[in-house]
Amino acid sequence: MCIERAFEEEIILVYCNAAGGYKKDVSIGHSQITVPFKGVLKKLNHNREVMFVQEVDNSILRDAERSYHIRKDSRERLLRV
Repeated sequence: MCIERAFEEEIILVYCNAAGGYKKDVSIGHSQITVPFKGVLKKLNHNREVMFVQEVDNSILRDAERSYHIRKDSRERLLRV
């Protein structure tokens, strides 16, 4: 779902999820960074506690806006109401 949200909202999505376990609780982890066009830039495919740093070129958001026009379409719909 993270990839879909990045595309449809034209955003860089950073999904930070708890990881590991405590007594009977287990957190799934799988934190990730996703962007339009490229999808997942970095993903942790486990539930261990880890920290990572990822450089992201945010110019991809301008490219997504030019291609998808989602925000423009939303504004036009809102103004018609």
